[in-house]
Amino acid sequence: MAKPSFPLEIWAYEDQILPNSHKQNKMRPIDDLWRKGWDKGQKPSCEELNYLLNMMATWAKYISEDQIPSMEGRYLVKDNNLSDLLNVEIARKNLGIVTQAETDARYVKITGDTMTGPLGLQRINFAAAETDAAWIETTISPDKTLLDFCLMDNIGSFDDGGTSTVDAFRWRFQPTQPDLNPEFTLMHLNAISVNRALLKVIGNIEAQDNVRSNTVTITGTASFGNMSVSSQLTTGSFYANGGSNVDNMTVRSQYCVVGGRHVVRSVNGVNADGNGNLTISIPASGVQDIRCGGMLIDGVADNRVRPGYVMRGWANGNKKELRGAGYWAAPLQKLVNGQWITVQTL
Repeated sequence: MAKPSFPLEIWAYEDQILPNSHKQNKMRPIDDLWRKGWDKGQKPSCEELNYLLNMMATWAKYISEDQIPSMEGRYLVKDNNLSDLLNVEIARKNLGIVTQAETDARYVKITGDTMTGPLGLQRINFAAAETDAAWIETTISPDKTLLDFCLMDNIGSFDDGGTSTVDAFRWRFQPTQPDLNPEFTLMHLNAISVNRALLKVIGNIEAQDNVRSNTVTITGTASFGNMSVSSQLTTGSFYANGGSNVDNMTVRSQYCVVGGRHVVRSVNGVNADGNGNLTISIPASGVQDIRCGGMLIDGVADNRVRPGYVMRGWANGNKKELRGAGYWAAPLQKLVNGQWITVQTL
């Protein structure tokens, strides 16, 4: 409210004897009145009323003329909006208030800012669908820290068409010239049961060291230094730079190359069995050599037949009449599997 235009005056400021009551003009009311005040039907005496009015005016004048002026400079004026602070910097420190420049240097803006130091957080919650949740957090135990990427809650095989409700971790890549090369998915990771997951890579997989799995299905090309599959490996193209330990491997193509050589599927029309075994019947070895054995002399008159023997020459005798003559004969032999065998006569 506006300041009154009339001065503040003190009622009955002089001590006098009232002419009619013949009493002092100001008298303090009794203690009982101070406790309970006047009751209905009671009338205050003029001396008591003068005392009360004088007391209130005296205190009001003291406050307005002595106390309020002395407060100037000791207290802030509301209408000045803190502009009358003697030391703004000290006031900020006392109140824990920082300047705009200090705030910009201390905190990260929501948009258009870059952090210059590390960000210490144990958990970050991300926006998700109404029934879902997504967060990253660290699980800390004695001498062990795990960085957990968490997602909930729908499981199932992932649908490339984007119509599935399966919640998945998805890695995306944007090539240069987005108008010509749209963003595409590099990899999917999602749950297919309450305790099993599916990792789907759009492209090649290369492992410099060991890869171990019960079942591996590859639709493109995979390159491994060492791979151990205990159950099933399915792939369009498989290249092992080191070792590959597979319990059961099926190649649906027309050929398989191991160590730079094609794996034989059949020999001379004989195909391998279901276990990959190839049985080939090898005929007996042929004649490796031929010779004539030890010679002997048979007389012409003896008329002897020796199976497998051949005539080597004549012995002494009358060639015209063949009297006393003979001929040299020796067995004709063949070498078969390291053994000399005399030929048989039909």
